[in-house]
Amino acid sequence: MLKKLMISVNVLFLLASTTLLARAESVIVTTESSEEVGDFISNLISKIMPLAYQIGAFLIFLAVVVAGFDMIKHRKDADKRKEVLHSFLWLAVGAFIIGSAVVIAGMIWNGTVKMS
Repeated sequence: MLKKLMISVNVLFLLASTTLLARAESVIVTTESSEEVGDFISNLISKIMPLAYQIGAFLIFLAVVVAGFDMIKHRKDADKRKEVLHSFLWLAVGAFIIGSAVVIAGMIWNGTVKMS
């Protein structure tokens, strides 16, 4: 099951990245000034971040669905059900860490963009 999950995540990432590249505008980067390179990086990150948010939210959702199916599958076995409930705890901790990282990265990114 884990192998199928990883294959579907890879397919989703491939589809999302091709969608992002299809929508991206052509940008020519010259090394004449660091401001142009900074603008290029700023534009690139501003296009990648919404996709990264969607992928992260989808992976958290997918983990909740898989844990829910495991809960249903092991409804009669008390020991396995405890393990699944424990996985919900770690899922919540992981989602909190990802959310905190997104908030901190957003604060840092907005601070650097406004300074320049």
